[in-house]
Amino acid sequence: MKKAAVVYLDEYQATPVSFWVHRHLDADAWVNAKQFDPPLPAPVPGRGWAQFVVEFDGLEVRFSSSAELDHFIDVLSRNPLPTTRRLANLRGTTLGPNAHWLSRLPARAKPQDFRRRLVAYLQSVRPEGWG
Repeated sequence: MKKAAVVYLDEYQATPVSFWVHRHLDADAWVNAKQFDPPLPAPVPGRGWAQFVVEFDGLEVRFSSSAELDHFIDVLSRNPLPTTRRLANLRGTTLGPNAHWLSRLPARAKPQDFRRRLVAYLQSVRPEGWG
């Protein structure tokens, strides 16, 4: 099954990709920060915080910003996949590679054919104005 939709939330909710894309600038911990690079998305007036939710062959992925979607597509487009250790080191964090979103992706989503189809689907359903 495949479906994609933008949903609106009453408050900002980080996705598994958020920490790895939006670097905190003004606090020791990401959860305590108020400034990020790139900035976290602002709420849509009258609607709330947008999240792009995609279901693809039993896998659900969520994105709170176009930067997150772009990063996800970039990583999954690579062949071979980069190691989570390398990705964690690029972020410059003390978190281990097992904390990275890629390590949390189900094994069935990691074969090249599945990733190729998922990336093509993400690109085809990207919301208007979403990056």
